[in-house]
Amino acid sequence: MAKKGEFKEHVLKRRRELAHMIFMGVDKSEAFEKIAELHDVKPHTVRCDWSQREDWLRKVFDIEVDEEVIELILSEQRFVRDKYMEIYRTAKSESTKLGCLNSVRDANEQLIDLMQKLGILDKQKDKLEITGKMEMTSMAKMAEDWMSEGNDDE
Repeated sequence: MAKKGEFKEHVLKRRRELAHMIFMGVDKSEAFEKIAELHDVKPHTVRCDWSQREDWLRKVFDIEVDEEVIELILSEQRFVRDKYMEIYRTAKSESTKLGCLNSVRDANEQLIDLMQKLGILDKQKDKLEITGKMEMTSMAKMAEDWMSEGNDDE
């Protein structure tokens, strides 16, 4: 029989793997299924873990939010975005291109959600405010470029 500390470590490991998969761009449903299978739990359990991530996210990575952690998160986000953009540039199909752009948008939304949960961003009404010393100028510029490209086509 597992001791209480062992059970807790197993849960933390499962949650850490889940967060990693989702932050690397794996579809949430796929991540829930895969993690459930790996850890011999029901997908519902994993889905519940994810819905309660604000309670455990900092603990599973044993982090205090600082510039180093923020840069790590952003670098992983850039890696995922770059992979999608590489596929976008070489894709022949318009639906594949659209899928890539949607995936980039979804990954950015997940990043914003994570940063809000960690207290890096505050959201009030229609305004996002960065609470630390972090520059997102390149991502903001890219989003602005994509938005202006989309508006030019209409």
